[in-house]
Amino acid sequence: MRLVIENLPNDVAEKLRRRAAEDGVSLEDAAIRLLRGAVRPRAPDAPGPPKRDLSRFFGVRPPDPDLDRAIEEMNRAPDETDAQ
Repeated sequence: MRLVIENLPNDVAEKLRRRAAEDGVSLEDAAIRLLRGAVRPRAPDAPGPPKRDLSRFFGVRPPDPDLDRAIEEMNRAPDETDAQ
């Protein structure tokens, strides 16, 4: 497979060149090593991508004791799948 990366920032290109020279490998091999590391499966306890706060899009629900009670009761009710 051929991969072309356009508009690579100069500082990143220079760091990649230095890494390749330090490791005694080609620029291509250095890039492949870095990409392999980037796509390696995460450990189960490793943090994933940062969570986004979407409240600005959906708003924050004002306090409603009746609704809170109803949700609490719904969460306590046995699920139909529990009976099976």
